[in-house]
Amino acid sequence: MSVDLQRWLNQHRSTLLTRWSHALSAHTLVGVNGAAGSIDPGDIDVDTVPLLEALFEATLQAADGDSEPLDSVLLTYGFESDSNNAGTHLPDMLALGFGLARAARQHLAEEPDAGRAFALGCALDAIIEQSTMRLAQTWAERSSELISEREFIASSLDHAVAAADKSALQLKALNDIAQQLSAILERDEILNLVVSSLVRLTGVAHLAVWEPVVVEKGPHLIVRHGSDTRIPTPLALDRGGDVVVRAFCTAQMQLEVLPNALSQGDWYLPDNNVLAFPMPASDRTIGVVVLQQSGSPTELRAHLALIQGVVSQAAIALQNADLYAQVRSLNHVLEQRVEQRTAELQEEKDRLATLHQLATEVSGTIELEQVMETSLNTLAAITQAEHASIMLVEEDANTLLVTRAVLGMPGPGNHTRFAFGSGIAGWVAQHRRPALVPDLSLDERWVTVPGGSLRKREGSMITVPLVAHGDIIGVLSSRTSRSAILTKTTCDC
Repeated sequence: MSVDLQRWLNQHRSTLLTRWSHALSAHTLVGVNGAAGSIDPGDIDVDTVPLLEALFEATLQAADGDSEPLDSVLLTYGFESDSNNAGTHLPDMLALGFGLARAARQHLAEEPDAGRAFALGCALDAIIEQSTMRLAQTWAERSSELISEREFIASSLDHAVAAADKSALQLKALNDIAQQLSAILERDEILNLVVSSLVRLTGVAHLAVWEPVVVEKGPHLIVRHGSDTRIPTPLALDRGGDVVVRAFCTAQMQLEVLPNALSQGDWYLPDNNVLAFPMPASDRTIGVVVLQQSGSPTELRAHLALIQGVVSQAAIALQNADLYAQVRSLNHVLEQRVEQRTAELQEEKDRLATLHQLATEVSGTIELEQVMETSLNTLAAITQAEHASIMLVEEDANTLLVTRAVLGMPGPGNHTRFAFGSGIAGWVAQHRRPALVPDLSLDERWVTVPGGSLRKREGSMITVPLVAHGDIIGVLSSRTSRSAILTKTTCDC
């Protein structure tokens, strides 16, 4: 505290302020907007004088031992700009303080008492020096804060740019994978692409795709495709502690950091973090993609968006592949049915053509033997039979059948008689109903002709009644050596 300095400053207040303001006109100040230039004395009188008076008054209080007002004025004016330009007035405030010291020394040079002048100058220099040090210290602290803030902003921008670059790369990779998946309609190719792409993009230790199946013990999950050749044991869906089963049953993503190995299946690699992504398909889950990675789980979390995108695209591709397989199967079945129906229509056409030919030939002759021969040839052509015969009712015995015409067998020795109800021919004549025998060896109605070959009881046979004006006049038989060749369609001919 310097009472003498305070008194001297009060005594010469007007002179010191005038000299102070004029002294500043010869010096360059930075100014509020940072543009350097000389201060015009007229401008000082209008704009700077209130500041000079405030500084002068604060200097008086500092001389009285209270330096806080002087520090406050210096800090207020020295850091009055916004945080982005804090401290731009500091050179101006230093110039003002040094200007006051110069003006005071000029005036002290006129002081008759040199000792008093020296003491007053030293006291004023001490005040200016202390205020300058405090101002510089505050400026250094605020500059450090500003630098730290801007370094933080720069670091945040670097991280944001890096994250944006990573997201752009992941988006491009996802787009490429989606395009490839859209062009694949085979399940194995889709799963192979998904596994290889995710392993390449994420760098995980192991990746596998699990799908549901139904086995004897109930529904299970099995590995359809993996990044190695291991084939883990299928997982029952009631194994709730397993991460894979939980992801499938809840249809929610599961991220387990070092899960309990005892609760997992033999698919788990010890000391690995596990990320299990379900594959959604409308109202159900069609599989689970499981990734395993050692180290920090942050690496798995960093790829969540990419993995989820690939898994969603894979689920859509698998559904499309299943639909394509169904359409292809239906097309195959439809083609078979068309071929079958076409063949049936062709057979029907051929039968109608043959029957038309038979009708034409029969109507052109009255010879019984020729009519029967033509009928047997036509029957063989329609049914593709190896043997055929016509048995007629004898004129003098209405209950007996006699063979009158035979196709595919030697002559008269095969003319055989059957009573009504005896053998297949007799049964047809008695009941007036056709008989279709797919396997002659199993039909109880078969009667072996004495001295006949046992081979005759092999194959299949069709026998139909011949009815004219309500009376049974005979039966017509067709037989082949192969069983189950003649069918109901053949019988309807």
